[in-house]
Amino acid sequence: MKRFAILALALLPVSLAARQSDDEVTIAAVRFYRAETSLTQVKAFVQVPLSLITSSASGHLAYQVTVELKDSTGLKLAEEAWPMQHLSAALKEPGAFTVSMIEFNVKPGHYQLEVTVDDSVGGRRIIKSADLVGYSGLPTASDLVLSTRMRPFNADSSIGETEWRSGQILVTSIAHVRLNPATANGNRIFYLLEAYTADSDSGSMQVRITDATGRSVVQTAPIPVRLAAGGGVLRGQLNLEGLPSGEYQFAVKVQLTSGVTDRATPFTVLDLQAELARQAELAQARRLTDDGYFAAMSEEALDRAEEPLEYLASSRDLRAYGGATVDAKRRFLANFWQQRDPDTTDLRNPAREAFYGKIAYADSTYRERGSGTTSGWKTDRGRVYAKYGSPDELQDRVREGRAPPYQIWRYTRRRDTWFVFADRTGMGSYKLVQTNDRSEVGLPGWKEILTLEAVREIGLYLGVDFFGADARD
Repeated sequence: MKRFAILALALLPVSLAARQSDDEVTIAAVRFYRAETSLTQVKAFVQVPLSLITSSASGHLAYQVTVELKDSTGLKLAEEAWPMQHLSAALKEPGAFTVSMIEFNVKPGHYQLEVTVDDSVGGRRIIKSADLVGYSGLPTASDLVLSTRMRPFNADSSIGETEWRSGQILVTSIAHVRLNPATANGNRIFYLLEAYTADSDSGSMQVRITDATGRSVVQTAPIPVRLAAGGGVLRGQLNLEGLPSGEYQFAVKVQLTSGVTDRATPFTVLDLQAELARQAELAQARRLTDDGYFAAMSEEALDRAEEPLEYLASSRDLRAYGGATVDAKRRFLANFWQQRDPDTTDLRNPAREAFYGKIAYADSTYRERGSGTTSGWKTDRGRVYAKYGSPDELQDRVREGRAPPYQIWRYTRRRDTWFVFADRTGMGSYKLVQTNDRSEVGLPGWKEILTLEAVREIGLYLGVDFFGADARD
């Protein structure tokens, strides 16, 4: 018995395939006959819904898929395990799943394929099995393959992670087709099977679709087929737009002069309205993520989002943003905030939301008007607000004598930090004149600006002696 050949394991995006059930692992084993060896070639597909996998505290999914082949007595003939899979929890959208494919050969007989999925974070183990029979002789046709996509293969083609090749056709791997009419080309279904003949033959192929009651709902006209000696690949596609949601059977009838062959496999059509609602919810949820937040922004909007990051990072950290392409700018900003996300298990990033919320508030509240309008977040008060938020204590003084209007902002939630702003213009243009925050710089001669009497009052409020030997100017 040969070891399994692991051909693919990749995430299949929801946009490419219809949803599968969110609470079950799905297995499909498709058999082909190889006359040169008299063996049955099996392609087995395993779909794992990401909803079954537990997210770690760091926002990752980790699981392993193991496949065992047993004979009719339960004796294990072969075993293979994919390397531990590590995925971002952001991929854990409703309906998202990974698809794995293995390929192996068996002799005539009865077998069982057992799949085990081990969730390393949640500690859960899921076991599913499927029975299969190795052909005892030349069959008239292989099992029927259904897919959401097939495309021609040529010398320039690159085979995708979820694709496998059948002659000159690339087939997208999937265990159970669920057509999603709410997606692009979501009503289209592709089918393929191999027909086997000792001699050249001809005839027709016809497709019939029946609903859960067995009633025929679609039937195509017979298509002429010609097979060379040994057989060939038969394939086609249907657009099932308008077919109501539900469970269906897809059957292909091949009628040759040597006989008639019927092959069938089930598929599902999802409810259009439910999928549209789900996609709307998903789109809204995506907009909450860092990637989604920046995805719809123009380059001008991206530049505006990057500019205030100077309050959080050095110019060296932000250097890569300048001169980047629009897509690279989006990736830079998304990565910037993902690194600062305090809870990666949630779609939302409270750090990003809070920062841009403070920028918006500062812009509307602290904008300075005059000969040139200064954005609120670029003013001294706006900068402090963007960095620290609303002060825990605020003293607002109007003009008294020679002392200009001034404000005292005090933060006590962290170490005691205070800022004194003065409006020397009388137009609401408050400048930072003094602070104990070492990342900020006040104005020389600030005491004369505020007058000594006002400085004493400020000192009494803050509990600071501004006239002692160690007092800062």
